[in-house]
Amino acid sequence: MTKRAHSRLDTLLWAIAILTLTAIFAGAEISSRKIPHGLLQNTQSATSIGFLFWKSMHVAGFAALAFFLTLALCRKHSRVFADQATYLEVILIALCVSLLKEGAQHFANGRVPRSGDIVFDLVGIWLGMEAVWLIQVFLTRRQEQELAT
Repeated sequence: MTKRAHSRLDTLLWAIAILTLTAIFAGAEISSRKIPHGLLQNTQSATSIGFLFWKSMHVAGFAALAFFLTLALCRKHSRVFADQATYLEVILIALCVSLLKEGAQHFANGRVPRSGDIVFDLVGIWLGMEAVWLIQVFLTRRQEQELAT
């Protein structure tokens, strides 16, 4: 891969991470009161479809953020694979985003910050980093098999 292609890949990874971050904050501004009564209304009942939908958005958004942030930080530090320092950096950045998002909801009309949402965000962060780790394991095993033949 040429230096220019590397630069484009770096830019793309950071752009996707920033777009994901923007989507997380935009999603935080959607008030459940703006959703018409029905399936997607956010209730605190863990059995409601709305509750499951909105909590899965926490998990999906933070999984995407952690995934692309991990890849972007690996590229920034010129690492082929993520190490413990990279994962710690991702956890700290994503956790700060989660805390800021919940803190901002305190000032948003019709929104209430919930510590339970941070737990769902942490699950998403873990899943995003786990996805990177699984890809790295797959690529390492594939490379070892190619070298063995």
